Amino acid sequence: MNDTPLSLAGCVAEAAETVREANHATMTAPFAATDAYDVVGHVSVLVHRHGQLLDFLTDQLRRADPAGYVDDRGHDPSTALRDAYGALTEARGLVADVGAFLDRAHNHLGHLGRIALED
Repeated sequence: MNDTPLSLAGCVAEAAETVREANHATMTAPFAATDAYDVVGHVSVLVHRHGQLLDFLTDQLRRADPAGYVDDRGHDPSTALRDAYGALTEARGLVADVGAFLDRAHNHLGHLGRIALED
């Protein structure tokens, strides 16, 4: 067993792989609308957790000194840093919106139940 902690990029890569596995489970797993309650609830938690990560990334980019970087396109590195910061800031807002939609769906799904068929 490896006790070396994962880097931030390693942790995110591991999470992405887990989502890929969940996507593959959609191809074979039996599913009822009532099952969506748990799945949507977990996806909502996953989406809301992106906010902290995006906040961290935007903060780090805001603090980055362009003098310590080179842009391989020959551009001023401050442009790449600024544009990445802007895109991540917009993504942060969209993540909050997606999370709110998922919360709404989760709340509605919580009212569903299966009708028990009599023998």
